[in-house]
Parts: sequence; structure tokens; C-alpha cells
Amino acid sequence: MTTTINPNQPPSGMPLMQGVGSGFVANQEVSTGHRLSDETMAGLKELQIQTESQASLNEKKEKATMELEEARAKEDVKEMAGMGQLDVVPGLMEAVQNNPFLNEEARKLIESSLEPIDMTRLIMGRGTQRVQLNDYLSVVFQTISVKEDLIIKQIMRKHVDETVAFYEDTKLSLNLAVGIVQINDTALPSLENDSGQVTETTIKARYDVITNMSVQILSWFAINYIWFDLRIREMLLPSKLKNG
Repeated sequence: MTTTINPNQPPSGMPLMQGVGSGFVANQEVSTGHRLSDETMAGLKELQIQTESQASLNEKKEKATMELEEARAKEDVKEMAGMGQLDVVPGLMEAVQNNPFLNEEARKLIESSLEPIDMTRLIMGRGTQRVQLNDYLSVVFQTISVKEDLIIKQIMRKHVDETVAFYEDTKLSLNLAVGIVQINDTALPSLENDSGQVTETTIKARYDVITNMSVQILSWFAINYIWFDLRIREMLLPSKLKNG
């Protein structure tokens, strides 16, 4: 007995198999053999949109996870590459925070030989002070003006996508570039250009000088600038508060 197979119908006794794309709204009428109601079609369309949206979200999550894992892997490689090397040193901010001389005893010893800060100069312009750090190293600090601080912040806008350590070290180095006037008998380049203006260019010129110094020296300068800043702030307190 010969059986004629209709390509549009499954053989007798076999269920209709749902193939790729059978879930799409456009294929529902063909798959079911009759037209679905508008309400059902709308529901299927909404389901399709949700499915596609979830698939897109999953893809984005997977991509973000892969990128994060790659970034962590790169950091691990850098850390492993640095282990055991004699020239590996902590970042500037880390060196400041973990400096063994960051204590009150060292501060009192240094401050015992300081000349007082001129309050008149502080009020009318900027405060300065020469600090003898040890037998062979001295530095002259100055306060940072609001304009200079704003220029530094403008420079730092270009580094917002960098690592936290890079951002912090760069910001601290820029502050020191403006806050340090002289090291021993060597003055840093002028903060003002030929027109008498402080600019991003003049600050970067001093930054280039500062960042050529060792992390150990610069971190010691940074600690002492913090103490200098505290001395300035204490000067501005009412006498009763300072004595109390």
C-alpha cells in the first residue's frame, strides 16, 4: 500500500515539531494553521520583546563580566611581575600613609626650629615657611591660592578614567608642585608666565621637576606640607581656641 506524504502535514501519529523561529509572532499563524486573535498576537509580541530584551541584557552582563575579569587579570600580572624586584616601590600616596616618620615626635622635632609664619603676608597674599627637614635637606612651602587649586582640578578632569592610585598620586604631585617654592638653594620654575598669570603650562613645568624626584623624598615633602597646612589653619583659630 502506497502512502502519499503531504509535506505540509506531519505523518499520522507524529506531533508537529516546533522549529527555530516558531516562537516569533510572524510564524504563529503558519505553525498553528489558523489565525490567532488580536489579543493573543499582542501577548506573543510582548513576550517576544521581553525575550529579546532579556537576551540583550544577558549579553551586556556577560561582556561586562569578561571585561572585569580581563582587567583583574592584568592587575594580577602586574602585581606578580613586581614581586621580588628591588626597584618596586609603593605609590606616592601609599608612601605618605605608611611613612614611619608620620608621627608626632618627628613633627615636634621639626617644628621646634621653625620661624613663625608671617600672618600679614598670609592675609594679603600667601603664607610661606622654610622647613629644615634634616641636616642636608630643606624646603620652602607656600599656601595654594584658590585659582591655582581650580587649575589643578581642571588638569585632573583629564584623568578621571585612570586608576585610583594614579589619580591620587598625580593630584598630590600637582599640589606639591604649586606648594613647594624652593628645595635647598634651588628654586622651582616660576608659577607665573611672562604676563604674570598662573596657567596650566606653568604648573606642569613645576610638576615635571617634582615628579623626577624619588618617591621617598617626595612623600617626605608631602607629609611636611600637611603639617605646614595644619600650622596655617591653627594660626587662623581664635586665641582662646588655640590655648584651649
